[in-house]
Amino acid sequence: MSNHRKSRKDKKTSDVASLARLLPHVWAYRRRLYLSIFFACLVALFWGLNLALAFPVIKVFFQGQSITSYVEEGIVKSEEVQQRSQLDIGRLDKHLKEIDQSGDPNSERVRLLKDRARKQSKMSEATRNAWLFHLAKTHVLPRLPKDQFNFFAFVLGVLLITTILKGICSYAQDVLVGGVVELTVMRIRKECFRKIVSLDYQSIRLEGTPGLMSRFTYDMNLLVYGLRLVGGKAVREPLKAIVCLAGAFWISWQLTLLSMLFAPLAAFFFMKIGKKLKQATHRVMESMSRVYKTLEETFDGIKVLIAFNGGLQHRSRFHRDNKSYFYKAMKIIKIDAL
Repeated sequence: MSNHRKSRKDKKTSDVASLARLLPHVWAYRRRLYLSIFFACLVALFWGLNLALAFPVIKVFFQGQSITSYVEEGIVKSEEVQQRSQLDIGRLDKHLKEIDQSGDPNSERVRLLKDRARKQSKMSEATRNAWLFHLAKTHVLPRLPKDQFNFFAFVLGVLLITTILKGICSYAQDVLVGGVVELTVMRIRKECFRKIVSLDYQSIRLEGTPGLMSRFTYDMNLLVYGLRLVGGKAVREPLKAIVCLAGAFWISWQLTLLSMLFAPLAAFFFMKIGKKLKQATHRVMESMSRVYKTLEETFDGIKVLIAFNGGLQHRSRFHRDNKSYFYKAMKIIKIDAL
């Protein structure tokens, strides 16, 4: 049991050390990273705006209600809630004074104070909604088309513009991240090559040409994929989630908090998937190294292979290595699809 814990601790230490070695190479291009994060924020902003534009379309065409009537109705309802809440608060205050004079139990006083706080919160929310509706009526509605068809065309035009801007920002972010990734990998490849040519002959032979070739080709491609994922979707998608959560909190913070109770379960699930993906990636790299080894042995001994008719044996070995690589690569694809 202690050995298992020790091995897990060593793996975590190795992961941190690998990340620490990678950061200086990425940090050299931090300006591009900052710019890519800025474009990712714009993508999230336009994405949230596209979601918000669905609301007026639903109101106008699916519920048959114009935006003007919706705003007017919102003002009336908010003011009614304000008046009712104000009356309820006055009634509760009067009741609290009676309790203070009569010396009733504290439990009744606590209950009334809770009711008063609830009514006060409801009135504050209604006041905020009324202010927003009045703001929309004064500054937004006069600038919108009155006809429903023209309003729908206006919304579609805004949606088209925001979608184009979102695509441009997403393209700019991907280009910036791709440039940082390629420059980082080029820097790492050059440093690895410099380290290898400074090693002695025995150390190089111990790793072998196939292993080194696999490190410089397949492993580097995996590093490129991982860095693009981290710099692209891993930055953009959480920002989208933040915008979505902000909108959800604005609509109903109670329901949003209730739904976030499942967040730890989702985090645990994704953590398990990440560990399995990492293990599968290591196995795939080992399989690719064996494929390179088979190719090297075949090409180096091609004269002997032709002379003794050993093509069938080498084809069988190459087939087994490729099958092994295929099955392990499919594990990565299945995990990634989750």
